[in-house]
Amino acid sequence: MLTVTLLLALSSPLVQIHLQGEFLDPPDLIERVVRAEVGNQYVPEPAPTPEGAPPAEGLPPGTQSRLGATLRTLGYESAFKAEPAPGGISLTIILHPVQRIRQVRVKPEFGRFPLYEEDILRLIRFRPGDKLPPPSELEADIAESKSRISQYLERQGFYDGASEILVKPTSHPEEVELHVVLYKGRGYQLEDGFPKVIFDASSDKNAIPVSEIQGVFRHFWGRLSCLWLCGEFSSERLREDVQTLLERYHDRGYPGARVTTEFSPDRDLDHLAKRARFIVRIATRKKVEVGFRGNHHISDDDLQKQLTFNASGSYDSYECQNSARAVHHAYQKEGYYEAQVNWTREEPGPNLVRVIFMIEEGPELKIRGIEFAGATGFSPTELQAQIESRVFPTIGAIGLGEGGYLTNTQLKQDEQRLVDFYHKHGYPDVQVSSEVATNPNELGAAGATAAQVAALGTRTEGDLYVRFDIEEGPLVRVAGLDVEYKGEHRTQPQDALRRVRMRVGQPLSSEAAKVDLQAIRRWLRSSGFRDGEVELELRDDPAGKRVVFKINEGRPMRFGETLLRGNFRTLSRVIRRELPWNAGGPYDESKLEEAERNLRLLGIFTTIKTTFLQAAEATDLVHVVLQVEERYDDWGTIEVAGGWATDSGWFVTPKYVNSNLFGLGKGLNLGGTYGEFRQEISTTYIDPRLLGFRLRFDLNWFYRVEQTIRLGSIKTIGFSGTFSREVLPKLRLFLRYDYKQVSRKEVLQRPSGASEDISDTKIATPSAGWGAGFDYDRRDSPLMPSRGFRASASGFYAARLLDPFRESTSFAKFNVTTTGYVPLGRSLLVYGGVQYDHGVPLDGASLLPKTERFFAGGDTTVRGIEEDRLKTELIKVPLPPLPFPDYYAYQLIAVGGNIRILGKLELIYPLTHGRIAVQNALFFDTGVITNSLDGLRLEDFRHSIGIAPIRVTTPVGFLSFEYAWPLDPRVGDDPTGRFHFNFGFGF
Repeated sequence: MLTVTLLLALSSPLVQIHLQGEFLDPPDLIERVVRAEVGNQYVPEPAPTPEGAPPAEGLPPGTQSRLGATLRTLGYESAFKAEPAPGGISLTIILHPVQRIRQVRVKPEFGRFPLYEEDILRLIRFRPGDKLPPPSELEADIAESKSRISQYLERQGFYDGASEILVKPTSHPEEVELHVVLYKGRGYQLEDGFPKVIFDASSDKNAIPVSEIQGVFRHFWGRLSCLWLCGEFSSERLREDVQTLLERYHDRGYPGARVTTEFSPDRDLDHLAKRARFIVRIATRKKVEVGFRGNHHISDDDLQKQLTFNASGSYDSYECQNSARAVHHAYQKEGYYEAQVNWTREEPGPNLVRVIFMIEEGPELKIRGIEFAGATGFSPTELQAQIESRVFPTIGAIGLGEGGYLTNTQLKQDEQRLVDFYHKHGYPDVQVSSEVATNPNELGAAGATAAQVAALGTRTEGDLYVRFDIEEGPLVRVAGLDVEYKGEHRTQPQDALRRVRMRVGQPLSSEAAKVDLQAIRRWLRSSGFRDGEVELELRDDPAGKRVVFKINEGRPMRFGETLLRGNFRTLSRVIRRELPWNAGGPYDESKLEEAERNLRLLGIFTTIKTTFLQAAEATDLVHVVLQVEERYDDWGTIEVAGGWATDSGWFVTPKYVNSNLFGLGKGLNLGGTYGEFRQEISTTYIDPRLLGFRLRFDLNWFYRVEQTIRLGSIKTIGFSGTFSREVLPKLRLFLRYDYKQVSRKEVLQRPSGASEDISDTKIATPSAGWGAGFDYDRRDSPLMPSRGFRASASGFYAARLLDPFRESTSFAKFNVTTTGYVPLGRSLLVYGGVQYDHGVPLDGASLLPKTERFFAGGDTTVRGIEEDRLKTELIKVPLPPLPFPDYYAYQLIAVGGNIRILGKLELIYPLTHGRIAVQNALFFDTGVITNSLDGLRLEDFRHSIGIAPIRVTTPVGFLSFEYAWPLDPRVGDDPTGRFHFNFGFGF
């Protein structure tokens, strides 16, 4: 104590602070942080203890050591110089930023496929924005990261792969880049004749032929999915193949089969020929023949699926009993509640086990009534809603409705559901039991339990009655709501109770009490009390329980300074604009959550992390360190895409993309397409926060030249402005203004005369208007969805008044589109979609302008029908120079309409899963083009069916090959069907 007192006595006023060196932050901000940390007193460092003596305890750290630790946390190395000054001490602080990682690049940019950059980045310890570790730690981290990458490459089949991690300086000395240089190498194929298959002495070598076993390890589709840039052999694929082979043995009656492999990269790889060889050892063990006797209502195949032999890999007596229980449960699920399942097991030969399940199905018992005895607090309807057991529906006899059968497991689960329901509503002592009988008079009287009913013998009646006996116990109500404070407080009890949803007199729910507890804690931390805590206490009361919230406010806190890290490109003011607090304002946790939401809406950061630094001297201040990881830290990227499709021909699309223009968080896309039937240039400007509001603005301009089936050669120039906002997760509303002018040539039919040589005329069709709509996307993946749905709707109104040139045609359009994905197990996926487009001509017109009409047919709508030819018109023109009266010239014209209805249904079979998905599919398309719904018949719809033997989808492109047949071909359609081929990849 004397030493501490002496040190405090030696402290001097800190009258001046001078900052020198290099700064990541404005100097005045750093000075305020320093002053809040050290206050107005300079404390010298404690004197060093003599060598060998233990360090002195209780000595306060000096100003320099305390401040050095704080500055290191903020990313600065520091040096200090203290000098006497009039009235105290002058402290000079020299700062040098710790080097930070600006970018982590995986190279080469090309040639990584089918590996993905994000997979490599997950394996290393480094992230953009992180401080560069000291040299000794850096060397160890790099070595560990390289080892992880090597293991990953081996798992993917690139056994010759290697990597190097290089630290590259940038033009800013405080920033570095990390380059992960990847040497992928070539993939490996299996050596001919491999794998070698070796059976143990007692195995059945004929259960699966050797050729079929070897075929399991061959992967044509796998190589196709990576465009033959990978091999068919990898450690990861080897594990999957072993499991596949094991499942085949299970399916053929060998539940105890063992499959192992002998593979060593050092021994079994031919690095020159890129060939792999390995051995598969198989022990089939005993074959298990399973028979079922007495099953009439459930087939052998369905019962076979219930057995537990394969899952356990065992077929002893214990597993026979488990399988019998599973079969019994399956019968109960089908309504045979009293079913009896027995079994016998014998071994007629050294490699054969025969298990026979003897089943007494008993009558099919349907639940005819459910009763809740002893329940006074809730109605039977309310209690029925909590359980899964259901009375057999009246329409169940024709296969409609749900429920009506009972299992023992379901009965126990229903008991627990009722207990949980009562607990939630203020009955802490409730007890629930159940009983089952085939006659309602037996309930309660005979005390028939589920096990007793099952032993009553064979009967023919088909009724089952269930009764839940409920001892509710006392209803505990909220007798009062109180707030007690620990120590002094600034908030008031009535303010805390406003956050409470429980009310006096209501049943006491433990769940509601926890919700209210969290609400008060959140209120405290949004009211300046960052360390505020709340405890819940229940006290006895004659009227029930008094709920007491015991609050410890802690010290009221204020926001200190906000320091930004990781924004190498994004301007600090862009980030600070999204922060709803100011230095000196009361601490509010809800504002931190609001700031994170605001920053994520910008779409330019991959991660946002907030840490805090509490000032040592200004103890009511908490500094905020906001670290972001930028998604786009460059001057833009050049992207090139290209492909070919049966209807649109070949195309090449170069594009310049800058998603963080000048660090302002804006986006700019410049692109063009040059193709066989289409040429286009376009520009898009994106502002995610228009004028500081939570409103996204997209401005697009384009010029396009197309060769079309429906209108011939057309030129389109236009622009659009779209305002959109995500009002709920996955739900986006938008408002759009469109202007475009379509120029085309119309063929003229002229009589003989002065102008007979003019065969066409140029027609320009301008349109301008406003549209609005929504898009709701609940798919699990926008690229390769496997479940979920997407729904969108929009309307558009074009009129002369909305056209700045007063030339627009007038019409309205509406669209509704829905698509959905439903998985049928792991191996099948059902996809369906419906699209409805409706145009309304205005100003007395009966048809939409030709350029606005709806067309269908081709690669993307009703496949099997030629592009845009879902609806056609056949024009027959006589040939007058010829002497034959029955000779005509025919012209088939694609005709659009005011209304388009399209539908499609696909049954998709995935061949591979993951980022590179290979699928095949069967599909059915239907559609109609019409001008009015009046008189529209089902016969007017045209249909097609088809097969897609191969579809490959990757994050960088797609390939699909499909063949479709029109079911109702017309003139111009090939009744034998047509191909649809689409290929496109971007780099």
